[in-house]
Amino acid sequence: MRGGPMMQADTDRDGVLTRAEVVAQAEAQFARLDADGDGIVTAAERHAAREAMRDRREARMAARGKTLPPERAGMADGRKGQMMRGRRGGDDGVLTRAEFIDRAGQRFDRMDANHDGRLDAGERPDRRAMRHGRGHRMDRPGGDTDQ
Repeated sequence: MRGGPMMQADTDRDGVLTRAEVVAQAEAQFARLDADGDGIVTAAERHAAREAMRDRREARMAARGKTLPPERAGMADGRKGQMMRGRRGGDDGVLTRAEFIDRAGQRFDRMDANHDGRLDAGERPDRRAMRHGRGHRMDRPGGDTDQ
């Protein structure tokens, strides 16, 4: 999809993300993670989601006649606990729906440079720059990294 994974939230396909679209995407993502529907994501649910994601990735690669390099094949397990590290999951080790949705809104607010409630192409991070550490918002105060 043009614009990368972030643009999957652009449900009306107008090339602009609104806070409502981002929150709706977060709601859907949380629902997929919360396998038992109890409003919290536990370590077991996170593990199951990582396994399913790895299985889907490997199936896509196999369909193209490719395999992941050994160092990438276990990436989902290599990032174990990343979603819940530090302040992200709270002290109880679980992630509530409210925490998950609130974080999505906070990320949107940090990217919304002109505070108009919309992310246009000029405000969205450049994927290539992010890969190389340029323009990456995670290393700035208030980013999603744990420090």
